[in-house]
Amino acid sequence: MTEPRLFHQSGYALAFLGLCGVVMLIKLLPLGTQAQGLPAPDLVLALIFAWMMRRPDLLPLGLIVLVVLAGDLLLMRPPGLWTAIVVLATEALRKRQKRLRTLSLLAEIGLFAAAMSAMTGLYWLILSLTFADQPGLGAQLLRMPVTVAVYPLAMLTCAGPLGLRRRAAADGFDRGSRR
Repeated sequence: MTEPRLFHQSGYALAFLGLCGVVMLIKLLPLGTQAQGLPAPDLVLALIFAWMMRRPDLLPLGLIVLVVLAGDLLLMRPPGLWTAIVVLATEALRKRQKRLRTLSLLAEIGLFAAAMSAMTGLYWLILSLTFADQPGLGAQLLRMPVTVAVYPLAMLTCAGPLGLRRRAAADGFDRGSRR
């Protein structure tokens, strides 16, 4: 790996860590910004998916694990369960990236909604089978449309200030491909 490419990837990794750190800090602060009755959206998940849909080569698996596991620990979720589910979903996206390059914006939002529904269902099922304490199913189901509603904001953040654009269908996503 050449130095400019490493510097380029490191810059995006730091930007991702910074954004996720700010989101988690805001989530942990007692600011009272949450609307009554609505759960807070999972902005970190929306950011991960928006990033993966655009440039999965700039978001390594280890970084996803680090951020989501830190969220598990800070938000007092069962450590590693949500992380494993997010890793399975993002790696499925990474595997199908060539086919997903031509999705329209609405199709991308629909894909995110379907993935989040499957992830939430699996999370709820595993916690139910293990008799672990968890928020009610209604609260978890209500979080899905709230998170899907803020997904376009994550898309705009990736495309706008970060400059993450999808590669053209002719470009490669192999590990050896250039920028």
